[in-house]
Amino acid sequence: MITTLAMLTLITSLSACNSDDAKEEIIEIIDKEAPVITLTGEAAVTVNQGATYEDEGATVTDNLDKNVVVVVAGDTVDTDTVGTYTITYNATDVADNKADEVTRVVTVVAVKKSLTGTAAGGAAIVGIVTVKDSLGATKTAPIELDGSYDIDVTDMTAPFRLRAEGTVGSKHYILHSYAEDASSDNKVNITPFTDLIIANAAQQLAHSFFDSTETTLDATELAAQESALQEKLQSVFDALGLDAAIDLLSHSFSADHSGLDAALDLINIETDTLKFFLKQTLQLMWQPLPMCLMALRLRMMLQILMIILKN
Repeated sequence: MITTLAMLTLITSLSACNSDDAKEEIIEIIDKEAPVITLTGEAAVTVNQGATYEDEGATVTDNLDKNVVVVVAGDTVDTDTVGTYTITYNATDVADNKADEVTRVVTVVAVKKSLTGTAAGGAAIVGIVTVKDSLGATKTAPIELDGSYDIDVTDMTAPFRLRAEGTVGSKHYILHSYAEDASSDNKVNITPFTDLIIANAAQQLAHSFFDSTETTLDATELAAQESALQEKLQSVFDALGLDAAIDLLSHSFSADHSGLDAALDLINIETDTLKFFLKQTLQLMWQPLPMCLMALRLRMMLQILMIILKN
């Protein structure tokens, strides 16, 4: 290694007996000591995916050179992407002495995302919850005794369709719900109310929507259907002392026959295939038609009447 000499000039006053002469003396100092880098903060840092990361940097000291700077290089930390990133810190003084490189390792980790809520039909459903993501991947989890469920969807892609299947007493239930995304402060209930909301928003039976290749529901339509059902049930909610601002899809409740669960005890909702077909057909039947199609509509109404009488 070639060592560069650091030159220090010292002015000394040399006095003789009767002389005011001054001499300039140059002293050559060989600087072989490298700067020292000290990290500010920890050498290993963990950051949640999607969070903001600001590096704390490092400081440097040198025995002679007071103008040494720390050069930061290495990886650029992308907090949107899970992975390990290494940041390097280097410094060189005026005498070309290089500091030992210092590094910081930043690890970006995925934040656990879960879908949680209550699956109930007047009492806790004894069974399982299945969640299906937008790519068709599925996961299942058991429903606890209090009706609660918790499914880790960290590695799944929103939005999510949900199905709770099991029994309440002797009655078999298959109910559905929907979630735009997973967040720690938002519950996703699966009840007869949510099943009806999903069916109306999807314009098809909720189980058909779950089984189909369709993956999303319009958020505005979903909210409108929730509000419409809530309005129809408001008299029952008022009698039970429930908040008028309750959200049937995400309101936190327990399957203990109180609050929202008490409403489920009192209200029976059916969304079987026949009734859904009849509802959709009747809606169509009452749309304005040309006179030439009136006879056809009459025949269809008679056919529907026969179906109803048979059932």
